[in-house]
Amino acid sequence: RGDFGYSVQTGAAVSTLLATALPSSLVLAGGGLGLAVVLAVLIAVAATFGPPFVRQAFAALPPLFVSIPVFFVGIVLVQIFSFRLGLIPAIGADPAQALVLPVATLAIPLSAPLAQVLIRSIDEVRARPFVDVVRARGASDTWLLWRNIARNAVLPALTMAGLIFGELVGGAVVTE
Repeated sequence: RGDFGYSVQTGAAVSTLLATALPSSLVLAGGGLGLAVVLAVLIAVAATFGPPFVRQAFAALPPLFVSIPVFFVGIVLVQIFSFRLGLIPAIGADPAQALVLPVATLAIPLSAPLAQVLIRSIDEVRARPFVDVVRARGASDTWLLWRNIARNAVLPALTMAGLIFGELVGGAVVTE
């Protein structure tokens, strides 16, 4: 029926509490997804087009990021950026500063599967015959990557990002 009832703790209607909390959760989830996509693209490009030692180092990041629990990432980020470096106050931060660490906490584990899919897609697209044709016509590696390979390789990662967004909204509530 859509009736969520009343909160035991506050006595307020649960639908009202959800309506007030949902916008901030969506901002947090959207920021986390945006940063995760940027991290995934950076990791995938470095893992497929960098020098051999850079490729190996960046190819090892997605399994590492997947294996770290989200709450541990948050604790480490607070420890480093708030306590050690003093860049972001742990208490009394303005609204923009208060979003930085939670967004990073959500984005780091989320970027790993996206980067894995993107790395695999880039490798598959690079093996296709049209890449050789474009390269034979004199295209530079940068042109080839951003104009031809990325357009074809990004679709599986975007599909996965769309599916993960719902899970991310739920994870944003836990992170908050």
